[in-house]
Amino acid sequence: MNNLFTFVPSTDPQLEDDMYTCNANPSVYIQDCSSYGEGYFANAEVDGGFLELGGFETLKSAMANVIAYVQSQKVAA
Repeated sequence: MNNLFTFVPSTDPQLEDDMYTCNANPSVYIQDCSSYGEGYFANAEVDGGFLELGGFETLKSAMANVIAYVQSQKVAA
């Protein structure tokens, strides 16, 4: 599943999290908050704002949910 995402390291870990962008839709991404015990948060950029797709304990579950979201958007289009 990792080949469906691109890891983007933070340029300043004090201010922002590392993230994984979805290769099929780079406006959908996962914030890696695991280094401070918060897990992973999936988000999508939509209409000038953000849609929170949820918080997840594991990267694998966050990735699975992002893939499902991206596929559902393709079907709706």
